[in-house]
Amino acid sequence: MLYAILRYLAHNRGFSQICENEDGQMVGTALCGHDGRRGYMYHVAVHNDCRGMGVGRKLVTRCLENLRTAGIAKCHLMVIGTNEQGRGFWEGMGWQYRGGIMLYSQDIL
Repeated sequence: MLYAILRYLAHNRGFSQICENEDGQMVGTALCGHDGRRGYMYHVAVHNDCRGMGVGRKLVTRCLENLRTAGIAKCHLMVIGTNEQGRGFWEGMGWQYRGGIMLYSQDIL
């Protein structure tokens, strides 16, 4: 899994973000990238002790600023339907649910 994340970061250099506390410990991260047309947010995570302090909002805002600078006009993300806290976070930031899309997956390895 670490190798896959490193490959993703190398392919989308400069779009993902981390947040550290005063002691240099990572307290939040957001994986972000694009395909040349659309941006994608992945795995935004904030340490439980730091939730509600604006860390996630800052991470996402920086990711979106970087996408905008790269000329990317729209960003998508996926949230597991039962993740009410996650859905509340995104809706609170102005993201809109987009119905009518079905996600398909296939194992290829």
